[in-house]
Amino acid sequence: MKRIQDFGLFLEAAGGSEVQKEVKKIISEMFAVGKNIKFSGDQDGEPESVEFEIDEGDYKIGYSQDLKMEYSEGVLAKRKYLVSLKFSSKSKEGTDDKPIFKIRFKIKLKSISEVETKKEVELAWEFENKPTKVIKFIHDEKQKCEWDDSNNYLYMTKTAYSKCATDQLKTIIREEGGQKVRVK
Repeated sequence: MKRIQDFGLFLEAAGGSEVQKEVKKIISEMFAVGKNIKFSGDQDGEPESVEFEIDEGDYKIGYSQDLKMEYSEGVLAKRKYLVSLKFSSKSKEGTDDKPIFKIRFKIKLKSISEVETKKEVELAWEFENKPTKVIKFIHDEKQKCEWDDSNNYLYMTKTAYSKCATDQLKTIIREEGGQKVRVK
């Protein structure tokens, strides 16, 4: 049954604005059931709130934190807004035999230009002299690094480091006298 409901949400998500699609995605990820989704209001041409039916288990939960999806910097760059849902109200309708649980959220939109994204974590090692053997190994692994003559530091991103043969890289860094340093 859930697959059918999830599939129904997927079909509904094919239509509507970017914000409506994002709200439906949040609902499908955060709630066991999310059906009869209705948008209302207007904020800059986008919906202001959303109301939908949920199951009893989700109805009993308190929603003190905003609900939102986490995305990488690359995904966020392709969007206009960071969308989150702020709890507004919930209600129980229908009969005792067939209760209908509804919940309402205010849709919060934050322009992507206002969103601070996490920068890539950088690693650094200090060397006495330029570590040409280390730099050559990193380049042979088709990764990037940067040497700074002013402080004798070799920098590379954690992502690039993890794409290298790390055991070999550690050995070469040690052989060349590199000492790991903390980067602020």
